Amino acid sequence: MNSKILLQFVQGDAALNWTSKLDGWDEVADDAYVCKRWQGIVCNENNDITDINLSNVGLIATIPESIGSLHDLENLFLQQNELYGTLPVKFRTNLPHLAYLDLSWNNLNGSFPEISTAPDLKVINLSHNKFSGTLPNIKSVFRNILIFNVRNNEIGGLLPPWIGQMEALTILDLSHNAFIGPIPESLGKLRRLNALFLNTNAFSGTIPMSLTRDFLVLEHIILSSNKLSGTLPAALADLPLLQTLLIDDNHITGTVPHELCQKHLNEKKIDNDVINERSNSTSVSDKPRTNGTKRTLFFNKDFERGCDSVACPVGHYSTNNNGMYPCVECEHNGRSPFLGSSKCYSINTNDILAEFYNATNGDFWTRGNWKNSSLPYCDKIGITCASNGNIIGIQLPNMTLTGTIIEELALLKHLEVVDLSDNSLHGTIPSMLGMLPLETFDISGNQLTGFIDPNLCTKLGINGNGKDGVTSCDVIACAAGTFNKIGRATHTSTRCISCPTNTFLGSKSCKSILFTSHDLLASSVLLCLLGVVGGLAFFLIDKSYFRKDDTVDSDFGEEYPFHFDSPIGDSPISWEADNYFSEHSTVEFDSEKEERSSLSSATSLLEITKAKMVSSSISITKVSRKSNASVSTIRSDTSSSADGPREIWMDVPKMT
Repeated sequence: MNSKILLQFVQGDAALNWTSKLDGWDEVADDAYVCKRWQGIVCNENNDITDINLSNVGLIATIPESIGSLHDLENLFLQQNELYGTLPVKFRTNLPHLAYLDLSWNNLNGSFPEISTAPDLKVINLSHNKFSGTLPNIKSVFRNILIFNVRNNEIGGLLPPWIGQMEALTILDLSHNAFIGPIPESLGKLRRLNALFLNTNAFSGTIPMSLTRDFLVLEHIILSSNKLSGTLPAALADLPLLQTLLIDDNHITGTVPHELCQKHLNEKKIDNDVINERSNSTSVSDKPRTNGTKRTLFFNKDFERGCDSVACPVGHYSTNNNGMYPCVECEHNGRSPFLGSSKCYSINTNDILAEFYNATNGDFWTRGNWKNSSLPYCDKIGITCASNGNIIGIQLPNMTLTGTIIEELALLKHLEVVDLSDNSLHGTIPSMLGMLPLETFDISGNQLTGFIDPNLCTKLGINGNGKDGVTSCDVIACAAGTFNKIGRATHTSTRCISCPTNTFLGSKSCKSILFTSHDLLASSVLLCLLGVVGGLAFFLIDKSYFRKDDTVDSDFGEEYPFHFDSPIGDSPISWEADNYFSEHSTVEFDSEKEERSSLSSATSLLEITKAKMVSSSISITKVSRKSNASVSTIRSDTSSSADGPREIWMDVPKMT
């Protein structure tokens, strides 16, 4: 009975607050009555529930497992409530006709749901929740998705290339999450994609050239607040419908291409009063600021062509904190090396070193004299200077540094050697460090995570990278899931070895086979007992067994010069523990030369702060799969009568 399933949403005393506002929802009833009288419910001619709309009713509950029994459910709108917990398994696997799903603005958590049996799914909006993990491989289900919105969650990892197989996609919003690595080239295959929101993540690398294909219908590209580098492709001007391009708060260098300046991008996002000020004044000045900037609005011929409406030029920053006009020039002791900056960095050496000291909790270093502000920086421990006073080296290995590596180190533009190995630093490797003329870079033996910026991976000369004609990220640091005894590969023979349980960059040991002393003692006792029993059995069977010549050479030092750190003494743990390795790792045993593999529809509001887009709802009229009754989307309020239209929301911006 449908009412029994639906009443599973009525949980705890808080249920009285929302059920009292709706017709029905207070007692068990037959299916026909539920379909006719219960507010928020729509059925087909067979009294099978096709729509549930409980948006913004104050619902405080978990999503019941029983909802997976509604096999004809097509549209589920539970947004703007206080739902919590994870999505039940049957919800993810037993709704084959689900087309519109909106669970936005709740407190749902857990791994991103692997919705595996909904081939008709058109809209999925899980924005403003607490989902985590990575995107599962669900390309077969998502092939017909029109709108995919997971804004403002905790989803991370690499963006999988199969995202480019979502052929029907028109809006993709992955903003305000924790995605890392490059933006996949496969996004350039999405011929129907109108709006792409990747802002406020940790994407690195360059803007993919595949996004510049002139057959694309992209109108809005939002890439703000990432770690993108390189230059701004002029070919983006080939996109015929492009209106919005936001690249602020990245590490993009160079200039805004002339072709993009002529398109007058982002003009609608600049306040009218600012536009008026721009057209009437060539500059506005006031007294200098204390943060290394002076109040001079940038104005030149490029400005008339709209360059500043795309991004403030290098050497300037945006007073609106959005990377665009109005742009202010940095003072002599400040620097802004990137397009679309919202601040000027201090280039005073003492200021940079002081910030590094504070960010790494310098008061707790093992040793050091950095706290002495009167001491010349060239005399500080770990600092190496050239004869002209420029810092060319910072070497602080095994000094109990904690905290993070600041990106401002990249402003020490003569730095050639950085050794921060064997400390307890966390966070990521700043992509800005790729700007430095580094020759030696060692961050091994820390707790750094994330993705090494491609600019570092391909930069020639760092740790000998590129000497053999090939560049590799492993030469900078072994990736998470790998290790070796120095924490990085070399351009000659040393390679990073698989260890799936390692979560940090630059690991020097495989922690998956480290045992405690209790583990080793228990294992030793057990092995001794087994040895005694086994030996006695063989002795009884064949007394001559122990006279056999059966020697085993267990020295693997020549081919595998690494060992796992043992917690007892200095003895390495045998490579027998190789069964903790991934399937790509093999070990050759000298005794038998054997190779072993290891275990190895809807609408709701999408706030686009950076784009300054105005919130609105979009109406979509849909027809139930099994009936001719149409259900219209709603006005801006979410209340409806029992027989009136159902309210359906989706998080998309008003593109005007």
